[in-house]
Amino acid sequence: MLFRQLTFTRSDLIEYLESSGQKNQLLWQNEEDDILRKHYRNPNHHLMKLITRLKGPERIEKRLKFLEVM
Repeated sequence: MLFRQLTFTRSDLIEYLESSGQKNQLLWQNEEDDILRKHYRNPNHHLMKLITRLKGPERIEKRLKFLEVM
């Protein structure tokens, strides 16, 4: 389950484990996935701006591919 929340990204898993779980911004929550599915085409939506600040554009792109949205 944890690896799925990290988009099956080994580097994020290592970073998360090395932080002893302190970098919980690396984990994706169901609500964030729902926001991506609904608003990914509108990067100016306030929720997309918030997620972009929290996760970064690279992680968002990986997550969209993982969720098979893109």
